[in-house]
Amino acid sequence: MLPCAARVGEPNESAMRIRTTAAIVVTLLLPALLAAAAGGCRDSAEARAEKARADEWAALQRDKHEIDGERTALSQMRGRLASAPIAADGTPVRAADAALASDLANRERELGARAGTLGERLVRYLAGCDRSRGADDPEWKQAVRLKSDEDVAVAQEWIDRGGDYRRAIEILETQRALDPDYPRLDQALARARDMRFVTPQRFARVQAGMTPVDVRAALGPVNLREVLRRPAERLEAWYYPKQGGGKAAVYFRYDESKRGFVVYQTELAAGAARPPASSLVS
Repeated sequence: MLPCAARVGEPNESAMRIRTTAAIVVTLLLPALLAAAAGGCRDSAEARAEKARADEWAALQRDKHEIDGERTALSQMRGRLASAPIAADGTPVRAADAALASDLANRERELGARAGTLGERLVRYLAGCDRSRGADDPEWKQAVRLKSDEDVAVAQEWIDRGGDYRRAIEILETQRALDPDYPRLDQALARARDMRFVTPQRFARVQAGMTPVDVRAALGPVNLREVLRRPAERLEAWYYPKQGGGKAAVYFRYDESKRGFVVYQTELAAGAARPPASSLVS
């Protein structure tokens, strides 16, 4: 005899068993499914973070290369201007040189902003490194070395553009604490320390008739805060600090025939006080 047909609306025993089994399966597997989903989210987030760091590292290297190229171009511009004819007030005589000086000033400002941003990004990148892997971690070492190269370049700019050895040494010493085994950093720091104070031996190289370019080659860039200009008298004095105090002075006079300044007198023991204008006149 055939079984009685199930009444309408009455639960089917087989269907109930299926639903019960499914509920048990869901109950048992749900934690695992949620954990897998969370793990997938974490994996995805980590992958995105790793890609972002890889992209930033590539961008840092590219920007560093471009900035170094601009530094080279600006150094060449400064070299051309250093030997360009000038008036007694220090301004270029030729219109082309005046335009070059203006362009140089604008590009130096732009470069300073770009270099500052690059330095900040390098610091942030280093802060994001996984330090649990120690100092031998390749990512850390590469980033520190790029920061060292950038700091060497920035320190040299402080010297070349303003004769500020103190600031350059501070930059190099700070980075050396982070990268103590980098010969290029050590060499830059040793040079800056050596040139910070003038020695009698080095000062003796300066002779009458030398140009400012010649003096820079012998003594290094003068600190711009230690330059005394008297345009009305067509005179200029550069003061170089000495170890232990005091200053050595190089005195220039404007030479009309050369359309530039030339050395006419030097003074190893100029002292801390700047001489009056009358003492600069031969």
